[in-house]
Amino acid sequence: MFNAGSSSLKFGVFLIDPGTDEVFKGSFERFRDGHFDYRFSHGATDERATAQCGDIGSAVERVPDVLKRFGMEAVDAIGHRVVHGGSKFAAPAILDDATVKAIQDLTPLAPLHNPANVEAI
Repeated sequence: MFNAGSSSLKFGVFLIDPGTDEVFKGSFERFRDGHFDYRFSHGATDERATAQCGDIGSAVERVPDVLKRFGMEAVDAIGHRVVHGGSKFAAPAILDDATVKAIQDLTPLAPLHNPANVEAI
């Protein structure tokens, strides 16, 4: 599950079977000056640091390598929380081209968040 915002990317990995237990969570936060702070938690492991590249796209690109480093090779599905869907989206939706375009069109309702959401998608 992704939650991209104007200055952060939070993500989690959940088991589909037998339930919705979170097995991993991570975040890239406080994008600034070409750097971001990050934190990853998996079981007893908790890693925090600052890394180069400070935008949402760079953070999204790093997620697969982070998951591999913690022993997660495959992902079955990805969900993304979008801040504002206006009256058009009140429930989960499949992210196809038309849906992404509609989210872009709703940017005036969440001008700091919807563009970051679309970039992460």
